[in-house]
Amino acid sequence: MTSHSVYFASTILHLYAAASIAAEREYETAHLIFIDQPEDQEFPLYSLVQQWDSSPFSSVKLLPGRFKGIINKLKKRKQLFNSLENIISDLKPNNIFVGNDRRIEFQFSMHIAKSLDLNTQGHYMDEGTFTYVGRKASSSFSDAIIDNWLKKLSYG
Repeated sequence: MTSHSVYFASTILHLYAAASIAAEREYETAHLIFIDQPEDQEFPLYSLVQQWDSSPFSSVKLLPGRFKGIINKLKKRKQLFNSLENIISDLKPNNIFVGNDRRIEFQFSMHIAKSLDLNTQGHYMDEGTFTYVGRKASSSFSDAIIDNWLKKLSYG
């Protein structure tokens, strides 16, 4: 049975980390998913990775995550979650790697994997940006309590 890993990347640093990890794990089939990009703009990295001859990724997808307007955002997030559910259900990944473990795409994908009883392992690809310097906004009351509560209320 083929082992699959999903890599979520939203920045070029995440792409570098994902490519390095995937290249070392030759025994797995690696799938790259670009996330958190504006829906109405071209994302040049997507095209470059698709044309990459010796890419460690067997598939590359782009799932926009920045949407304009509240109603549009809610509608598009539901579509995003449906896409992720289909991807996780189809691939049944053994591992999911992410550059930012606060991303809803990662959290939702882990939720789907758990609901499918897949025993999927989540991995944080730390490129060091906030590890040592911290992120002030993450510790604020509004970010830690209110933002999380609103996301759970809005997205389930």
